[in-house]
Amino acid sequence: MDWIGKYKVEKATKELYTDLMDVRSMAMTGNCAHFADFNFPAPPAGYGTYRIAEDTNEDDEGDNNSDGVIDDSGNTFLSSYPKTVDYPITNNFTGKIINFDKRGIVEPKGQALGGTICFFTDNDPDYDCIVISRTRIIMGKLKKQPGNGGDCEADNCTKK
Repeated sequence: MDWIGKYKVEKATKELYTDLMDVRSMAMTGNCAHFADFNFPAPPAGYGTYRIAEDTNEDDEGDNNSDGVIDDSGNTFLSSYPKTVDYPITNNFTGKIINFDKRGIVEPKGQALGGTICFFTDNDPDYDCIVISRTRIIMGKLKKQPGNGGDCEADNCTKK
């Protein structure tokens, strides 16, 4: 049973990583900004959600009112989203939205140096965090879970 829990967390991390890499590629090939947000609509307890949208009004702004949610106006959500994962998603982005500009440069809203996405769990998987900078998206493993004094931040995520 232990390996099943590890597998599910790793699967969720890898799927989110793949989706982020894909949206980066869509932004570059379509010459159009894209955005990702998390946990909206609110997921059931114990789960997480994320969704991705394309900037259709070309203002390069996914969250004009800075509420941490992609605006419905001026953006089109991709048809396969929102996606629900079996674990809560936590991130340390100031604005909670990740902006992918037309060149594929990642610009977490309000945080020029990037941010970290984490799946907190007791399953001890090989991958459970993603560190994002302007030009890189890297999977990793948390050094410490919250119960052991760990936070969702780049210093707590060993990049692999």
